[in-house]
Amino acid sequence: MHLLQQHTFDIQCSSQAFGKEIQRQLADLLEKEFYPKLDDLLDQYTHPNHIWSIDVLELQLPKIFKENWKTELVQKSLQQIEAYLKDNNPVIRALHNDAEMASGAFLPKGEHAGFLFFHFLKTGVLLENTLSKDLNVLTAAIEITPVFLKKLLEFFEADFTCIARWIFSVPVLFKAKITAQLAGFPLTAVFRVAMDEKIPTISPLRKRMQGDKILEVQWIELVQWTEYLYRKRSSGEVFYKEFLKLSERYWQVSAAESVLFFKEMAQIITENKGDSEMALFFKAFVQSATDENHASAFRKAPGFEPVKELQPLELQYISNAGLVLLHPFLKTLFEQLGLCENEIWKTEMHQHKAILLTQYLITGEEKIQENELLLNKVLCGLALEDTVNVQLKIKKKEKEKCHSLLEAVLEHWTVMSGSSKEALQQTFLQREGKLDIQMGNTYELWVEEKGFDVLLAQLPWGIGMVKTPWMENYLTCHWN
Repeated sequence: MHLLQQHTFDIQCSSQAFGKEIQRQLADLLEKEFYPKLDDLLDQYTHPNHIWSIDVLELQLPKIFKENWKTELVQKSLQQIEAYLKDNNPVIRALHNDAEMASGAFLPKGEHAGFLFFHFLKTGVLLENTLSKDLNVLTAAIEITPVFLKKLLEFFEADFTCIARWIFSVPVLFKAKITAQLAGFPLTAVFRVAMDEKIPTISPLRKRMQGDKILEVQWIELVQWTEYLYRKRSSGEVFYKEFLKLSERYWQVSAAESVLFFKEMAQIITENKGDSEMALFFKAFVQSATDENHASAFRKAPGFEPVKELQPLELQYISNAGLVLLHPFLKTLFEQLGLCENEIWKTEMHQHKAILLTQYLITGEEKIQENELLLNKVLCGLALEDTVNVQLKIKKKEKEKCHSLLEAVLEHWTVMSGSSKEALQQTFLQREGKLDIQMGNTYELWVEEKGFDVLLAQLPWGIGMVKTPWMENYLTCHWN
């Protein structure tokens, strides 16, 4: 498989009529003649288990005669591409530098998968690639080496907020493989006493998490990573501070509740003569948060500032562009399900659930990955660099409300009233598109056109300019 992200032609024609002829026939020529031959050519320079990444390849073709323009355009383009491949055939070698990985060298597939994974961990976006857009497949291709583990820990130490995406989005099997190779990583069994309600704190925490077992397990995972990284660093104030920020933001666990939980855990571990270093971590956390001198330094600890990796003027390719059709119905759906009140999300997890439901409306599937959710984040007012807890379960009532929404769309869109929900999803909602991220949180969306788009003329609401209650600015939609 070969991936061509963008193909641009700049052709100077002898007449306007000839230019229109080329414009009409070029796409068909590329699809039927050029791309199949290019695929065969690239196969000749493919190395097993390696990826060749070429950032830009610019061709300067000589004059082409009008009478035979199709044949000459294909032949001369392929000749120049083959000349480039011969002259720039790189030496296979191990690369550990991100700049090198993106610059045009042969990459072992395992390393390329790792490069894509770290980009996802930082941004929530899987770059276009020839391996997979499925995080389960991608992580299975990663070779877990000491170099990879070292980089992962450096990632977490440089930006603690990446741990939230790790907890919410990374496949469980891959996480288990990683932690099994980290010497001293705290076992989940150590915290089983808390999950079994043997300490007083867990009851109010469980109530705070609304009895959601997934949230409980995820919060314990955050505790585990905080403890492990604390052991690796000489100073823990920054990790304590970041732990409290994430804990309160995503799990609504206050600093006082965290301190009480850690205090009780330290006591139980000490009484049972358990891991002394872990007990020391819990005690140090409590001291830092409660002792006046420590607390002052604790409050002043700088913390981490997440880097916004999705830059303005950046195009992202999506496969759920038809979601914009549903924008008038979203507010009612989320209010009926108790996710927001007076256009304000009750908690960030309620916002995450809303984002997942918008994707369920598109596909009808419960298994959702964060890299699929760019447009969903925009419509629900979540920053693109922020993570989404894709492990939240979609409940039966929520599914029923989503089905009712799709039925309401069909009822209002008279020309589609005889169609099924599945037909609506497959013909309009599951549509390829390009999302243009611009300055000042503004967006433009280009939607792939299809023949049945003539039905959009009878859509009883507008989609050219879209703004939900949670968006700061309008999204401009170019569709048909």
